[in-house]
Amino acid sequence: MPSPLVRFYRHQGPDHLGRMLAEIWHWSHDALEVHHDYIQWLFPLRTPSSANRHAPLLTDDDIGHWLDDPMLRMNLRRSFEVMLQFYGLRLTHAEGTLNVVLASNAAERQLHWLTPRNHNYLRLTRIIRSLELLGAPELAAALRQALKRLAATHHAAIDDETVGFWTGER
Repeated sequence: MPSPLVRFYRHQGPDHLGRMLAEIWHWSHDALEVHHDYIQWLFPLRTPSSANRHAPLLTDDDIGHWLDDPMLRMNLRRSFEVMLQFYGLRLTHAEGTLNVVLASNAAERQLHWLTPRNHNYLRLTRIIRSLELLGAPELAAALRQALKRLAATHHAAIDDETVGFWTGER
């Protein structure tokens, strides 16, 4: 039987609080900001979360499901796009290359997260690492490049240590 995490991503079961994946996709930006226990379900890792003791841990079996199941990868991409919108970013595809660029709501959204030592920096690190584990390295690379560009233009808000986590150097 698939894990609770795989069932959650297949719309077959809830997270630890009874929420379904599609429900979280439709949350407002305010809800995405104030709730801190969903990101581990949307972007799971192999390591325990210090912020959510109920967070699922990604297993080799889970990863195998993601690599074999196009629906899981499609739903992961949808989760990624939801979070990009939250950050004022969007995914583009041009000439065979995926890019993450500023969205029309970038200036307004950046007011909420582009500040020194913001907890969203940890979320972004999680997103990158989870995408890599779950067979979407091209999405992780596109986000990594966008964050590096943002860091270059917002150095007062994003320190070198944070950039190191985003680039995998830390």
